[in-house]
Parts: sequence; structure tokens; C-alpha cells
Amino acid sequence: MFRLFGAPVTVTSRIPTTGTTTVITYGILADFSQIAVARDLAPSVKILAERYADYDQQAIRVVARYDAAPLNLDAIVVLKNVKVG
Repeated sequence: MFRLFGAPVTVTSRIPTTGTTTVITYGILADFSQIAVARDLAPSVKILAERYADYDQQAIRVVARYDAAPLNLDAIVVLKNVKVG
């Protein structure tokens, strides 16, 4: 685990960015305990067999929708022009 000024830091690729690893991009410093996540649409699962019956196939459709909003705007810092690589 990395630490930055005594605070734990997690390095992740799950925050989408654009470009390659040798271009200038964005970095995000965020305290995720200061971000609220709420379920907007309850997860639902449906087995779809109608279209796929001709080919002896089935499909599973899973739908869910979530919203996120910061509780404290100072807890999220976007770093621009960060050189990666």
C-alpha cells in the first residue's frame, strides 16, 4: 500500500482515462468515504429466450443504475497534465 503525506493511496485503473500511457493525462486524488452512492434503479435479472430459441441459446439481461455525488467537494482533487510513464 502506498502512502501520500501519511494517507493511504490506492492506485487503480478503474477510473477511465483516454490516451496511451505516454501522453499527458489526468489524475484524481479522492477520499471515497466523502462520496455518496445511491441506487437509482434496483437490479433486475431477466432470462431472454425468445430471439435465441432458434439457435438453442439463452441470454441474461441484468440492469441496474447507480448515482454518485460528492458530499464534500474538497475531498476530490483533479490533477491536470500529469505525465504517465
